[in-house]
Amino acid sequence: MILAGLGDLYVSAGAVISQGAPLGMMPSAASARADLITETPDQTGAALSETIYIELRQDGGVIDPQPWFDWE
Repeated sequence: MILAGLGDLYVSAGAVISQGAPLGMMPSAASARADLITETPDQTGAALSETIYIELRQDGGVIDPQPWFDWE
């Protein structure tokens, strides 16, 4: 799992995380790094300071994270 956009991290790379444990905290608008935010017309949210990016990989390939967010 690759996460980007957190202001504070509570874990380190390679750590085993318990279910429900917080991974970090989103940055406040005041602490957002303006040098990392770019204005784009493609509606990706890249221009927003409170955007988290999630990428899941398995066996060297990218997988869709949508099933992780489906409610049962």
